[in-house]
Amino acid sequence: MKKFSKPTLIIHLILSISIFSACGDDDDKDTVAPVITLLKPETSDRFIRGGVITINANVSDNEKLKEMELSLSVLKSAKGIDTPWTPEIQKIPLNGKEQQIRNIIAFSEIPNDIMSGTYTLSIKVNDLAGNTVKTSVNITIE
Repeated sequence: MKKFSKPTLIIHLILSISIFSACGDDDDKDTVAPVITLLKPETSDRFIRGGVITINANVSDNEKLKEMELSLSVLKSAKGIDTPWTPEIQKIPLNGKEQQIRNIIAFSEIPNDIMSGTYTLSIKVNDLAGNTVKTSVNITIE
């Protein structure tokens, strides 16, 4: 049997530990959030009851996109009917690493019987690994 000197044995031990630690599953985990560039609507855009809100955006991810979620909440009521508009979250499936969202109508038609005022449109993009990015814009509904 061949004997190793102490320095050689220590080097072998360090190399073995390094190899085993490098094989961990965490190294391949996607921790990078997607990126969203909202093109439309812009802050303070005005929309009329009975009309539509159109979304244009560019989204990307280092691995793979999953979906975009749109939500709307009232920020400040101005006038009109007593009920603010709070539609359900709208989910838009995404795929690939990059996608251009063009002329997506959010929440169908704006109801005629809602309160005019400032609303916050929130957009959240998820990737397959569960990373998210959020952005929002204030719009006015008249």
